[in-house]
Amino acid sequence: MEEILKHVINAVEKAGEVVLSYYGKNVEARDKDDNSPVTIADQESNQLLARELGRYGFGWLSEESADNGSRLDKEYAWIVDPLDGTRDFLQETGEFTIMVGLAARTEKLGSSGAS
Repeated sequence: MEEILKHVINAVEKAGEVVLSYYGKNVEARDKDDNSPVTIADQESNQLLARELGRYGFGWLSEESADNGSRLDKEYAWIVDPLDGTRDFLQETGEFTIMVGLAARTEKLGSSGAS
């Protein structure tokens, strides 16, 4: 798991470079179905993280990717927001981040644990 962590840190740093390459450059945004903004920085960060973290075969849940539910069949799943704080990013407040978490299944779906 230590090697995975090192790789994740490296991938997030690369995604940060992508995001920062757009910061302060009057990036256009469009509204998603939930009325939250999305930019090319969100999308490119998501693509980079999906490519880098996809090598492990874990499930994937990201704010910027369609969810097909396939992550539910996996022992592990990445939970990602490739640019958390897009409004702040657009307003150039400096209050934004990249969030990556790894969830592990502790029991099979459908088992209640009760007897």
